Amino acid sequence: MAPPGQRRRDRGALRAVAGTPDDCVRGLREVAEAGAEMILLNPLFDEAEQMERLAAEVLPHLS
Repeated sequence: MAPPGQRRRDRGALRAVAGTPDDCVRGLREVAEAGAEMILLNPLFDEAEQMERLAAEVLPHLS
């Protein structure tokens, strides 16, 4: 990992994933397969409920 300030910011790599749990699994897999080293999950509303759903319905399908 490059030191802060020397990191390349490739705006084309930024992406949002949304949809059904299956859509999210597919989208997150695509991001990971594209080489993402870290994926941040940031629900836009009902944060606690959405994080519970991510934990129960999406994350178990990812390794």
